[in-house]
Formats: sequence, C-alpha cells, structure tokens
Amino acid sequence: SRGMSDQGALQPLIKRSMASTQNPKEGAELRTESPTEAGHKPADSATAFMAEPAAAAPAKKEAGIEPWKGISAVEMFWTLFSGLWFGFALQKAGVGNADVIRDQFTFKQNTMLVMFLSASATSLLAIAAMKTASESSKQAAEKAGKKYMSSATQGLFAVGIGGCLIGAGMAVAGTCPGTIWAQLGAGQPKALITFAGALVGAAIIALIHCYIVPFLKTIAPKSRTLASVTGLHPMVAALILLAIFAAVIIVVLVVPGAYKPLPGAADVFGYPYWHPIVGGVMVGLTQIPLTLGVGKNLGASTSFSVIVSNAFQLVGFNNDYTRPLIGGTSWWNVLFVVFATGGAALSALSGNSWYAYDAMAVTEVEAFFGGILLLLGARLASGCTSGHGITGVGHGSLISIVGVAGIFAGGMVVAFPAYNN
Repeated sequence: SRGMSDQGALQPLIKRSMASTQNPKEGAELRTESPTEAGHKPADSATAFMAEPAAAAPAKKEAGIEPWKGISAVEMFWTLFSGLWFGFALQKAGVGNADVIRDQFTFKQNTMLVMFLSASATSLLAIAAMKTASESSKQAAEKAGKKYMSSATQGLFAVGIGGCLIGAGMAVAGTCPGTIWAQLGAGQPKALITFAGALVGAAIIALIHCYIVPFLKTIAPKSRTLASVTGLHPMVAALILLAIFAAVIIVVLVVPGAYKPLPGAADVFGYPYWHPIVGGVMVGLTQIPLTLGVGKNLGASTSFSVIVSNAFQLVGFNNDYTRPLIGGTSWWNVLFVVFATGGAALSALSGNSWYAYDAMAVTEVEAFFGGILLLLGARLASGCTSGHGITGVGHGSLISIVGVAGIFAGGMVVAFPAYNN
C-alpha cells in the first residue's frame, strides 16, 4: 500500500518530465526565461552559457530553416514597404557616407545631426498622432510602446557604456548598425568588412551575456520614461523634446558654416542627395507602417544577433540569450534590414551615387574593429541609433535619452583626437 502511494505521488512529476521531453520548447521555458528585445528577462546563472540538451535541437533547427514561419503575408508586405522606405531615406539623406558620420563627431559636417533630430522629432509626432487618430491606432501605438519599454531592461550604466561604444564604433568605422545596410545597398565594399565585424561583436555578446547580467542591471531606474521622472504629462514632455530638437536644427542651419550641404542637397530634393530634414522626416515616418502594419518598432541591431543566433544553432549551440532569436518571427528583424538594403540600392542607382565614397578615409582595419564596437555597444545598451534615438525617444524613454547622450559622447572622445585634422 505504501509503495502504491509513493508511485501515485510520483505520477505528476513523471508526466511533467515526459511533457518537457516531448515539447523541448516548453521544457526550455520551464527552465529559464530569456533576455531579448521581445521583453524576456535575462538569466541569472552561468549555466545559461551551456548548450541545450540534444532533445531540444530538432525543433530549434526546424524553426531556423523556416525563417518566414509565423510572418503573415500582410506583415511581409508592410515589412517590405517599411524596409525599402527606410533604406531609401537613409541613403538619400547622405548618412550612408562614412565621412559624413565621422565628421559629425568633430562637427565639421552636421548633416547627420540635422537628419537624426528630424527623424526623432518626426517619430515623436508620428507616435502621438497614432495615439489620437483612432482607437485601433492608439492601441497599436501603446502596445508598441509597452513592447519597447519591456525590452529595454538594462540599467543606466550599461546603456551609457553601450552608447559610448556605439559612438566610438561610429567614429572609427563611419557607420552605425542601421547605416551598415544602407552602405551595403549603395555598393560600398568596405561595408562588408564592417558587417563582418558587427557579426563578431554580436557573437561575443551572445557568448558572454550570462556572465554580465549583474552589470547590465546596474543603476536600474525606477521610472523609465521622461514624463514619469519629471512628473510632466507625456504630451508636455514630448513638446519639450520637440522644442529642443527644433532649436538645435535652426541653430545649425542659421549659423554660418555650421551646415555644409552635400552635393545636390542644397535644394529640398537635390540630386543625388536630398536635404537631411527631408530624409529625417522620411526615416521617422517609418514608425507608422511598422507599428500599424507589423506591430513592430524601428531598430536595426537585433538583426545581427538573429543571424548569429541561428548560425550558432546550426552547429548545435544555443543558450538563454540566443534561443528566443532562433527561427520564426525573429527573422522579421533580418527581413526588414535586407529590404532596407534594397531601398538604399534604389536610392543610389536613381541618384547616380552607386559606389560613391568607396575611397573614403576608413581603412579595412577600422571598418572591422569599428563594426565590433558597434554591436558590442548596441547589445549592451539594448538598442542602437535607430532603436534608442528614433524609437526610444519617440516613446519618451529615459534610458534611450541616456543612450543617445552616450553615443555622441563616445563618438566625440574618439573622433576629436583621432580624426580632427
């Protein structure tokens, strides 16, 4: 009788074990949660570094083989449209040129600043407009905002350090995680080297992430929005940011010598480049189709982590950091930037600027190590210039403002002594 009682007590445990074996994904979820921009919490144990047991591999490999799985035809259409639009705008604004980005940090050329602030301001307005246009668009915008806030879980210290690394990488390589794809589309061969370096940076973070979780949580803010920190109404906080952005743009355009237009960009729709305000507005408007059509936020650096995570899976390695990025809808991030590459190619070909700036003053070594710095920083900060500077600022995120400040600080610290000649 006692033996039968013990056997009955063991039945729930046996059933749970069998369910975990039959459903590897469910078993993985029982064991741990995962840190991604989808909002998973990071693991707190070094055991996350170890690969999953062999039983989990088949389901994950199958998901990696079908990168489109879970992405509807409608979402694919809006991803295509948004990617083409985003890449076209980046290249037309001239920020796909390495020397333009590098010279921004020494303030020799403020094209990037004008474009960036225009994009951030437009993102703010676009998100505010979606929240007031209709109930459905309001729900979509609020859902996107919650998704962004839940993914940006890093502490202020990690975001600041990560931002500085992004800025340093931008100064060294003359690009950022988003404009790497625009440079590839515009036919710049050195962008391939930066791309390789970025993959290395993403791989390093994937391998060491479980060991740096305590660092990532250092100085975690109690409030994560500018409005909640200041006690202002969200609309008032947004208006203050808009006023600051507008004031800086006006100063840059009015002060003699502060803005030096690229060839053809003196006019609004110049040839081969457009005015950076036009390009920035176009970039900021990308938020609308992404939010309403796909339910996503604008960002570029996650795409590198998705590629690396699926590559690791092919050789039988995964951990708590890479596992949520394997297969399925995570490939949306890659599809978006691939389409952005196509948009940049269309812009370059239509403006006769294909292969331009290949003789830029960025060496192969700078391109590679700059790429590593970019992704090390972007993954530490949980966002890049697009994610923090455009999406995060658009949603009034406090850590995004810290991240952007870090980007400019890191870029200036590197650029002034190394490239101010």
